[in-house]
Amino acid sequence: MATLGPLPGIDPDDILRSALVFSVSALDTYMHDVIREGMLDIFTGSRPRTKSYDAFMISLATLHAHLGAATVTTIWIEQEVRRILGFRTFQKSEKIAEGFSLISDSKLFSTLASRMRKRAEEIRKELDVIVDRRNKIAHEADLDGTLPGSRWPITTADVSNAANFIERVVNVAHSLL
Repeated sequence: MATLGPLPGIDPDDILRSALVFSVSALDTYMHDVIREGMLDIFTGSRPRTKSYDAFMISLATLHAHLGAATVTTIWIEQEVRRILGFRTFQKSEKIAEGFSLISDSKLFSTLASRMRKRAEEIRKELDVIVDRRNKIAHEADLDGTLPGSRWPITTADVSNAANFIERVVNVAHSLL
């Protein structure tokens, strides 16, 4: 049986680039989900309020639409949280810490540091480097500005290390909830 050679115009490294983009996207999706669910838990009284939660702003139109409702449901608050947080990303370490503060008073990166046996700044930097690479891939086609027409190299190990690191961050963060 004949084997097919490389397909013209297809760079197998694009699969690796895609995996890196999806790993960061999974982190962002996870953060959106736990923050939204945590805020609903706070709203219903099953989780303690945080300073950031108390400072979270909803629209007056939404508030007026639900003032005086015969029954209080969480549907409208969930929709409002989704609407407001839908414009934010929880990828960079600073934004993840801000989002996490909406649902927990725990200092996320301090806890990550003790559990991952790294300094908090190392964890922040490693995460931000992964996100910066994701942004180069997603927004700049991963082009290497120093070599026109070429892209930054990427390896299976690069992607595997990034995905494993993100998974460790998520697992520790989740254990704090």
